[in-house]
Amino acid sequence: MRALTILQPWADLIMSGEKRVENRTWPTKYRGRLYIHAGKSREALVTKDVDGQAVCIRTGKRVEDLRFGFVVGVAVLLDCIPIEELRGNSTPAKYPELQSHPYAEGPWCWVLAERPTPIGPWPYKGAQGLFDINSLTLDRIANRELGIREPMP
Repeated sequence: MRALTILQPWADLIMSGEKRVENRTWPTKYRGRLYIHAGKSREALVTKDVDGQAVCIRTGKRVEDLRFGFVVGVAVLLDCIPIEELRGNSTPAKYPELQSHPYAEGPWCWVLAERPTPIGPWPYKGAQGLFDINSLTLDRIANRELGIREPMP
């Protein structure tokens, strides 16, 4: 199955359902299920100190509770559209509920289904771009957690 590495706290926000648009500089023709891999980098993580603990500003979670370098769930990629289309500058937007989505920044907006499925987490090395995870064990476990009887594509 295809996978996408996403930095924290964005991976966590996708898995909570709060972030339905993943922003990329490139489009994809791929549609369907994909593993969400929380990258190892803490580059995008902005924290504050609360009672002696680092807390993620965007999610309110303690940094030690975020996963880094793990497959954390499965999302469904519905569409990939330019930010201009999502914002509906001259024509009605295909996803009007996302026109003012706080995380839609573009230039390419990868529109995700509303309910991602948390799975794992399983340690896994990520990669740039869309990549394949060819682990039969991971697919079997994910299928069981998703309630799917046939193998994932």
